[in-house]
Formats: sequence, structure tokens, C-alpha cells
Amino acid sequence: MYGFINKILGVIMCFIIIVLMLSAVMVSEQLQARRSIAAEVTNFVDEVTDTGVLNEKHVADLYLACSAYGPLVDVQVLRYVKVVNPDPKKPGETYLTYVASEDIYHWNRGDLLKVKVTEVGPTGLASFLYRVVGLNMAPVDFSLAGRIRS
Repeated sequence: MYGFINKILGVIMCFIIIVLMLSAVMVSEQLQARRSIAAEVTNFVDEVTDTGVLNEKHVADLYLACSAYGPLVDVQVLRYVKVVNPDPKKPGETYLTYVASEDIYHWNRGDLLKVKVTEVGPTGLASFLYRVVGLNMAPVDFSLAGRIRS
């Protein structure tokens, strides 16, 4: 009888150790992937704001780089055009507004570049651990912006 109980306890302990190991691996991989994606987006924003040049190859490289790290993410590149408007309350003065533009390949000095990264779905290991243990990490969701300098 004691041998049977010990075997059951051993199997349960092995299962717990395996799940804890998998959860530690998942958290480590997720954090490393998030850092790498943030670094890729930061480099992209810095390059575009410094040069003022963006083409389809740059955008495709950004999409590929962000997808290479594990989490399935959606990357949006947005352009906000600087518009100077006359102030109706104060004649002779102006104020700035930024208007969203669909053309992301032609930049002017002072335009804003915004890159938004959102996670589409969890990785396989993350969904397995959520079902088994209930371990869930917040999805990847951040935005970085920069103003065109050249």
C-alpha cells in the first residue's frame, strides 16, 4: 500500500516540477522576446527619424524582425502630418495639430512617426501553461513614436 502511494506522490511531484520548469522557461523566453521586439522597433524609429526615409523594404524588414522572436505580433506604422492652423480666437497667431495620414513613405520635417505593436495570439507554450496552471502574461502591447528631424 505504501509503495503505491509513494508512486502516486512521485508522479505528482514530477508533474509539478515539469510544469514549474516549463513556466520558468516560458517567462524567460517571453521577456527576452519582448526586449528584442522593443529594441527592433526602437532602432526602426531612430533610423526613420534621423534619415526621414522610409520605403517598403524597411517596413517589411521591421515586420520580419518582430515576427522572428516568437510571439505573434501585429505591427502598425502610422504617420501624423504636422499642420499649422490659424487660431480663430487670437488673430495673427497659429497653433499646431497633427493629422493622421495613410501615406507612410513620404516624410516632411516635423512629422510624427508612431509604431504600434500588439500581440495577436499567445505562443503554444503560453496557451498550454494557461490551460494547465492558469499562468498568463500580459500581451505585448506598446507604442513608440518619434519626430522626423531631417
